[in-house]
Amino acid sequence: MNERWKEIPGYGGDYEVSNLGMVRSYKRNTSGEMIKPQTNRGGYLYVNLYKNKKPKSRSLASAVSEVFIGIRPRGLQINHIDGNKKNNSVENLEYITSSENVKHAWRTGLSTHKKGELSHHSKLKNIDVLIIRHLRGKMKAIDISSLFDISVSNVSRIQTGKRWTHI
Repeated sequence: MNERWKEIPGYGGDYEVSNLGMVRSYKRNTSGEMIKPQTNRGGYLYVNLYKNKKPKSRSLASAVSEVFIGIRPRGLQINHIDGNKKNNSVENLEYITSSENVKHAWRTGLSTHKKGELSHHSKLKNIDVLIIRHLRGKMKAIDISSLFDISVSNVSRIQTGKRWTHI
């Protein structure tokens, strides 16, 4: 694919984006200085673009898709077709609904939602849940909550099968 460059709207001709996901600046009389993107906490690439001396973070995916696909329709999200957040070529981007995006993430194994002890938020291990269920009726919920450092309501939800349903 041949690289094509187009102006990023709203910056008075100071910036261009390519169909391959690169950004260059024409500020300060430069002849198209490449801007090195940064990675945000979610793993997406972005650049800081300046307007009236104020920086604004702009994702590469949004810049490429806006310029080469068109303004994103209300309610749609940008999807990286191959699942690679760093591949911002126009051929790898599409607008889809939130529901379609979630299905795509599950289908491609990109979803980071993990259950039970695989979740980084979990205080418990699978064996703890089995013990908590086994202790139902043998020990008070408040004592179980102290033993595992969880709330009494979580003990109740685990014992009634409303939480940790996969075990």
